Amino acid sequence: MTLKDEVNTMIGKATASMDGITTLINNAGTVSPGYLVDKSSSDINRVIDVNTKGVILCTQAAIPHLKNSKNASITSTSSQAGRRGWNQNAIYSASKAAVIGFSRSMAVELAPDIRVNSIAPGHIKDEGMAWASFAVRKESHQTVEDFSAELAATEIPLQRLQSASDIANGFVFLTSIEASEITGAVLNIGGGVVMD
Repeated sequence: MTLKDEVNTMIGKATASMDGITTLINNAGTVSPGYLVDKSSSDINRVIDVNTKGVILCTQAAIPHLKNSKNASITSTSSQAGRRGWNQNAIYSASKAAVIGFSRSMAVELAPDIRVNSIAPGHIKDEGMAWASFAVRKESHQTVEDFSAELAATEIPLQRLQSASDIANGFVFLTSIEASEITGAVLNIGGGVVMD
């Protein structure tokens, strides 16, 4: 998702195979937990390339195909980390904050033809995210299950991790006709971790 020619080809093939597109979902992401002083240029570039540059390139490639669609929309995955910052995840937090800023700018630039929003998931109940969060606290010798339970009980007002279905439901809503008046928004799906 980080090479312009490949992205253009992918979007072109998708558009041709479906006789046009009405929606783009940008949902690639990677993390590199740990202290910033320990990160190499390669670590930094990988996270920024996947999380931010990929969103920009996919959006750029999709715009001409979306321009004449009814209820056209672009929805990108940001993160609660992009709204508030997370310890030992500065690169990830910065990359996801950039997605929010980019989405809001595109919402203005592409109006009234294309709506642009982002979703900010919280802690998702899946092995990849649990391990990413757990890696930051590996010195505590907690199991992933214990860490996740503690996190839910102490940091999430609804006291539960979110599921992939919770996040998917947000995408379905923001791309639907029911959201036809919503653009430039960030939908928090994090159990109340961020409330703005």
